Amino acid sequence: MKWYHVEKNKGIYDWTRGDAISDLFENWKIPLSGNTILWEVDQCKDCKRPNAAPEWFGNEFSSQLAAGEDMSELKEAVLEWVDTVVSRYAGRNQNWKVFNEPLHGDLYRANFDNMWEDVISTIRMADPQATITINDHDLVSSNQGSMVGKIALFAVIFMPTGKAAVHFKGKNVSMFIIV
Repeated sequence: MKWYHVEKNKGIYDWTRGDAISDLFENWKIPLSGNTILWEVDQCKDCKRPNAAPEWFGNEFSSQLAAGEDMSELKEAVLEWVDTVVSRYAGRNQNWKVFNEPLHGDLYRANFDNMWEDVISTIRMADPQATITINDHDLVSSNQGSMVGKIALFAVIFMPTGKAAVHFKGKNVSMFIIV
């Protein structure tokens, strides 16, 4: 359920692909995972454009950030996207990958106050039974040594909200932690 596929034009949602996939998996009785609501890395190195976000959002994000403008309306657009997609598939998706690659970027967290907490709260309201996951890579490679210490931080962030999961994957290691 990539945002840029569903809301190419602001406020206009095309659920054709997502509904077809969801229906197919439901008919096959195979659990489905919502993948990925938000990516934390830039679209390109140092370009300050959200990856996997619609072009309209990226344009507004980049211009408002460069101008030092208040970005609260953009944060509301993010939370509206989260609520809309999770509400649509509530009860049909077992879990949601909320943030992709948060150890390799912090675009949303760095530019919107309390972003993780607000996104998680929005998901919990829209689909209280869903498991919340994050996804990252290269934790065990030599240049990611400092990242290992952040695993505990992620677990602590999710614990007060109830059932949650954190998925980390390296070259030869995959960890799925449920708290």
